[in-house]
Amino acid sequence: MNILDGLLGEHAAILTLFEHLEQGAARMELAQLQAAGALLERVLMTHAVTEDRYLFDALAPGQSGFHEVLDAMRDEHIQMAQELGKLRECENEAAARGCLARLIDVTREHFEIEERVLFSLAAKRLSGEQLEQLGAGWKRHRMKEAAP
Repeated sequence: MNILDGLLGEHAAILTLFEHLEQGAARMELAQLQAAGALLERVLMTHAVTEDRYLFDALAPGQSGFHEVLDAMRDEHIQMAQELGKLRECENEAAARGCLARLIDVTREHFEIEERVLFSLAAKRLSGEQLEQLGAGWKRHRMKEAAP
């Protein structure tokens, strides 16, 4: 499997989860909002780590001028983690809803840039075989995480 296809599939699943959370957030209590944050933390941080490890690291070597894009993407992964940390520490529903909304906004923008800019650059700079190999490594990593 091409790693870009796998990552795009994850984006679609995460965005669907966001839509569900946005529809219900107004009715959620603090504990529910924080539980949703814990779920998002697991999903988003696992996604971010695998992007960093498999795609970003493959693009970094010898790509002059490309480091800035990758650094910005990694910084956004850190920003997502920070928003998740703030959500964990919220003491009321209004603050938690605000953190959740900021997290969703940051992540949507991040995904849009990845899909529009980074993934198309990756498709041009990496061969089909490289993308398939990265996908195979990503898949093996994911299967290990899913094992009990």
